[in-house]
Amino acid sequence: MLENAGKRIRLSASVAAAATGAAATLLVALPVSAQTGPGLLLEPFPKEQLTDTRGGFLAVNGGHVKGTDESVQLSFVESTGRVRVIPGNLISPRVGWDLEYVLVNADGGALDDALPSELTDHSVGVAFPVAKVGEWIFGVSLGVGYAGGTPWADGSGWYGKATAVGFRQLREREALVFAIDWDGNRSFLPDVPLPGFAYTRGVGDTLTFIVGIPLSSVTWKPLPKLSLEAGYFPVESFDAAIGYGFAPHWSVFGNLEYRSTAFWLDEIGGNDRLIFEQRRAEVGVRYAPLETQKAVAFTAAVGYAWGQEFSIGFDSRDTDVIADLSDEPYLRVGLELKF
Repeated sequence: MLENAGKRIRLSASVAAAATGAAATLLVALPVSAQTGPGLLLEPFPKEQLTDTRGGFLAVNGGHVKGTDESVQLSFVESTGRVRVIPGNLISPRVGWDLEYVLVNADGGALDDALPSELTDHSVGVAFPVAKVGEWIFGVSLGVGYAGGTPWADGSGWYGKATAVGFRQLREREALVFAIDWDGNRSFLPDVPLPGFAYTRGVGDTLTFIVGIPLSSVTWKPLPKLSLEAGYFPVESFDAAIGYGFAPHWSVFGNLEYRSTAFWLDEIGGNDRLIFEQRRAEVGVRYAPLETQKAVAFTAAVGYAWGQEFSIGFDSRDTDVIADLSDEPYLRVGLELKF
């Protein structure tokens, strides 16, 4: 089984699948798939399925702040999932959650004084269709989240999310998609609802592409057991993946990801936030013990993290770096549950 490559690719591919009725199948398995925004509304979700849950733990090898001897180690707990309120009902509301928990182990020094020992960004959301007007289908998703230090300790950490989407199928596997997305904790323009437009098309059973603003992506399956994906969201993220099923129940994958996450901290004050940036590259293996490869699957990967830095600013357009961390290898393990 294949699944989407990264946060923004997953969103774009889900829009294409909902609009064209043909979701791309992917071999790779990433730890996080956003489920409290447009993905909750549009990502393919078989009507008979109750839940789709993923989680993982990633530990970066002990590193240091560049230019100093101050040691620091980062660990990540990540979880995402969705539940269909009425299994078997195609238009049933969906409830989803996202969780990212970052443990910051700094051994004294300026970074230890400047950052809390834990950072978290977690949210819950609900999505449901609204209406069909002529050839257009409309839906909305609404969510609330917290991004800060110790859970709920920072009063400014609460934020809201909302998305409205409309799409029209032009012909089989071809559609126009319009969306307005607001995310109060987006690392890029969090105070602005971003409009979106995309033209989606599937070519045969092997190629799906999305050309639009701000999202563009491509999914290509040149061989039955080989799949490639790439996607781009300006400033905030880039994702790419490749996967290959080499034996029954087993597949190998490689992922490349850029991420930018923001946290509200009362200590910073004003409208500025703590922004963490990281780039990851990894290779791994996925094992699904059941023939259907849908009920449970385990993943393990080794990777390399670079471009890791903490900065302060309102958003990623204008920040002041407070800590540039060393490049380090990491280990990641993950679990998927679908039933």
